[in-house]
Parts: sequence; C-alpha cells; structure tokens
Amino acid sequence: NNRSNNSSNNRSNNSSNNRSNNSSNNRSNNSSNSKSNSKRNSKSKLRETRSNTMQLVIFAIVQFLYFFSFAYKTNDDCDFTREPLNVAWNNRNNALAPVDMEDEPYDNDNNIKYCVKFTKGFEILTFICPKKGINYEGIEMRPKECFEKIRINGRDENFTEILKGSIFESSETDSIIIRRVFIPPTIYADMVIECTCDNSLTFKENFIGARGIMRVHLKRNKIFGCDFDSNIDGDDSTYGRSDGGTRNKCEGRLDNNCEESKSGRSAFVKYYDKSKIRSNESITCNVTINKKEVYLGLICPEGYTIYPSDCFENVLYENKIVNIKELLVSHDIKLHIDKKKRMSFATFILNKNENPKGFSCQCVKNNDNIFPLQANFEYANYESFSLCTHLRYFVLLLSLLVLFL
Repeated sequence: NNRSNNSSNNRSNNSSNNRSNNSSNNRSNNSSNSKSNSKRNSKSKLRETRSNTMQLVIFAIVQFLYFFSFAYKTNDDCDFTREPLNVAWNNRNNALAPVDMEDEPYDNDNNIKYCVKFTKGFEILTFICPKKGINYEGIEMRPKECFEKIRINGRDENFTEILKGSIFESSETDSIIIRRVFIPPTIYADMVIECTCDNSLTFKENFIGARGIMRVHLKRNKIFGCDFDSNIDGDDSTYGRSDGGTRNKCEGRLDNNCEESKSGRSAFVKYYDKSKIRSNESITCNVTINKKEVYLGLICPEGYTIYPSDCFENVLYENKIVNIKELLVSHDIKLHIDKKKRMSFATFILNKNENPKGFSCQCVKNNDNIFPLQANFEYANYESFSLCTHLRYFVLLLSLLVLFL
C-alpha cells in the first residue's frame, strides 16, 4: 500500500510539475513572441518613417534644383530644321504632347513640337524655320515677320511696342529662314510670346506635317534707372516705383478720374512722360539700387543722347568720366547700348552687402550739357543678407533631416 501510495503521489507530482512547466513555457513563449512582434512593428514603423522622410528630402531637393534650372537655363537656338517637322500617320495621336493646355486655348491637335525658353532679358534668341520644299510644301512662318511681330495672347503684336529696346535681325539661305532678336531687360510683366513654323498643311502618303512653336516666357524685371521717353500722361516729373507688374499712369496724381492705360507700363523704377520734357529745363532722377541682382537702364527722349556716349561702361563720378569698373571692382558686367545712343543697359551681381560708390549718367540735347536730364545712382544693397539667411535655414533643415535618417 505504501509503495502504491508513493507511486500515485509521484505521478501526481510529476503531472503537476509538467503542467506548471508547460504553462510557464507557454507564458515565456508568448512573451517572447510579443516582444518579437513589437520589435518587428517598431522596425516597420521606423522604416516607414525613414521612407517618408527620404521622400520629403528628395522632394525638397528636386524643387530646389527645379527652381534653379529656370534661373540658369542655357540659351540654345530654336532650330526646327534639326529634325523633320512631321508626324507619321499612325503616330499622330502619340505626337509630342504640348505643355500646359491651359496656355493653349487655340491648339486643338497634338501635332506640335515645342521649343521653350525662359528669360529676364539681355539675351539673343534665334528662331530657325525650314523654307518651302520637299516635305515642306505647305509650311508657313507665323507671324511672317517674327520677331518684329510676335504672337501674344492669341494676337499678333509689334514687339517694339511691347518691349523697348528690342533689336531684330533676319537672314535666309536656300533652305532655311533665320530670325534673331535681342531681348532687352525692359520686361514689365510676366508674359508669353510665340513664333511658329506651321507645316500642318503638308500631307504625304506616310505622314502629316507638324507645327514647331517657339515659346518664350518673359519674366518680369525691375530696372534701376530712368525712362525719360515714357508714354505716361501726367506731370513732367510723374514717376512710380517698380513692382514688376503693370504700371499705373495715375500714380502720384490727384485726379480721381484718371484711368490706367496700356501705355503706362514700364519696368523702370522711375519713368517720365516724354511729352512733358522741356528742352530748356533740367530734370534730376535719383535711383536707389537695393537688390543684389542689378539691372541698370537709361532711356533718353527723341533728340537727346546719352552722356557719356557709352553710359554704364563709363560714368560720371565726382564731375569726371571714369570707367565703371573703377567703382565695381572684380565684377562681370554685361552692357548694351543702342546704335542711336538713346538707350543703355547694364547688368551685374553684387556681393553680399556690397555697396559701391554712386555715379551718374545724363541725357543731353545736341551735345549740350546746359539742361541735362540727369540720372543719379546710389546703392543700398541689403537684400543679399536676407537671401543668405534663408539659404542657411534651408541647408540647416536638410542637415537635420539627413541626421534623423
């Protein structure tokens, strides 16, 4: 009996111990599995967070590069003779797609090839179109006098009436037509101009002609200078500040009935009604240059010429003619002076917080300096400090995002 009881007790104890061990093992396994799942979930969330952060960083970098691709875009010719200006019949619906169709209210087909440019001026653009010939039986250049006339907002306009200082050049060979234009910096508002090689009336057995459109995005500009040849109505000293947009001829006037007109648009910070200029009166125009990116300009009215005759290359400083590089040391300066010596433009970029010595140029009549129209230029360049600060914050943000990864 004792042996039987002992055996029974042993079996009972063993069974109890086994159940206890199994329960403990299960709890241990469950705890281990829970920790493992928690780690996996944590790693998964961390990977997801890193992925989202990386996407944000890539997006920021792409946007940054996209912006500067516009600012420093190279200037190639728009040459529609490099490739055939046609589309195969079976590929007609897969032709090169146009850019934003919201800008193309008059384009209804896809047989279009674009050459797109962006400019703030001070550039020479070239448009090359094939002449009538094999595979170009129905080709036409539109407007025919491109760039003297340009297409803007669906209408043909005289370019010189849009931008003062535009210069054109035309040439031809046996097979091509070449049009060139100097885009001055006198761009008072953002606008889009176009010239077209229209080969859409050419039909062949295997293809249909396409249209080649040169589209130029003119970016509004701010010219630090004086336009003494404006069409603005008002006092002979009427002028306004440049905000890069449409100018109001009523600015500075007390006439409540005065209305804005198309002729009142200007990129200049100071502009004067040419009809109010008097040959026996002097005018002094004071200009403060407060940007790092500088565009200078001076336009004289009919019968006047700039003085010095190469203004912005040579300028008046302390009643003497000096080369502007004596005042702007170690700067690359672009210059343009028209043949009639009535307009002069210059552009350069200042260093951070750089404020060189001021200078002057004049408009004089018959080389007589008795009653000059004088433009005085001085510097107050502090914009670069703000830009530098913003760039530092951008770099700091990128650094923090990278460290977080």
